[in-house]
Amino acid sequence: MRIRTITKASAIAAAAVLATAGTAHAALLAEETFDAGTGDWTEYGATIANDSGNLLVTGSGENYGTYSYYGGVASSTSTERTTALGDGYVSEIDVYLDPAVTTVGEGFDLSVAASRVADGSHLRDFIFHVGEVTDGRLLVNGSNNTDFVVNEYKLLNENGGDFYDVTDAGWYTLQHSFYDNEGVLAVDLNLLDAEREILWTATRSNAGDAAAEVGGARYQWLMGVDGSFRFDNQSLERVEVKPVDQCGDNAWEAQGFKNQGQCIASLVANEKAGR
Repeated sequence: MRIRTITKASAIAAAAVLATAGTAHAALLAEETFDAGTGDWTEYGATIANDSGNLLVTGSGENYGTYSYYGGVASSTSTERTTALGDGYVSEIDVYLDPAVTTVGEGFDLSVAASRVADGSHLRDFIFHVGEVTDGRLLVNGSNNTDFVVNEYKLLNENGGDFYDVTDAGWYTLQHSFYDNEGVLAVDLNLLDAEREILWTATRSNAGDAAAEVGGARYQWLMGVDGSFRFDNQSLERVEVKPVDQCGDNAWEAQGFKNQGQCIASLVANEKAGR
């Protein structure tokens, strides 16, 4: 288990949001710190092990990797999949990245998928791409599709070529923030540093995904794993924002956030800091 830290600046920023916006609460649905064992993660082509309180995932190229139902919270028999989107939900997991250790072609994809509220069926995947490209850079990008292998084209070209270049070794958080954006599902893929400052973000949204038809999370899935990577601090939280306009109606912009998902994520971070 790695102990997360929150900087004074981050805490002040989160407190300022609450002071100007009212009361917020994030209901923790699932948490796995990998103190011992590998939680409910299931091998599906990659191997998993507990490495000094971390989830160690190792693969050698094209594979389905390993997946988790957040300790069963998002399994096919749970009610999470048919729970309405509401004020949204946030999924997180930490990963240790070191550009000096990874080699060209190594990396992984990380997906969190949304369900349809009516029947819990699959709606859409929202995927981080992490991998080292030919010129030796370790990049982070995101899309809605995977090739079950590290794809250099996606790393370089998704989101108009707006990727993040990882230059420092350390712990990072891969955060999915799901929310209702004027009646349509939007998901912010946020990359946070060890002090929970947002380094990079990309918003993925499809006009056909009406927020009223969106349910909860289905899984967290690592795929196309090439190399060995350590993960920690998996969590799934439902956001309960009161009043609802704390981050909506462009309130997030007035508070200095890049998008609504970052505003929601800050409320969740503040809730965690005080838990």
